[in-house]
Amino acid sequence: MKKGNWWSFILLVTATYIGITAQDLAYGLHAASGLLDPIHYLMILTILSIGLFAFSVIRLVVMRWKGSMEEKRFSIWMTVSIIIGGAVSVWSGFVLLMWMG
Repeated sequence: MKKGNWWSFILLVTATYIGITAQDLAYGLHAASGLLDPIHYLMILTILSIGLFAFSVIRLVVMRWKGSMEEKRFSIWMTVSIIIGGAVSVWSGFVLLMWMG
């Protein structure tokens, strides 16, 4: 796997982990520091997760535009990024909205 593909993989895994476990991470951060309410940590983590997914997609587009990624590999990575990123972002947004009441 090329260096660029590894970074794309790491971004997707990190964003997915943060997005799926944001509620638990928010409680953990609140217990560890107590500086903010858990809802604020959840907002930060949700925005971070969505931002990492967006950055991943932008990075793929730039790599393709520069010619450092062939079309077939770009299509596969883009499809995976959009499907996983969309599903996890919708889930994270849903959890955040439920917390807000």
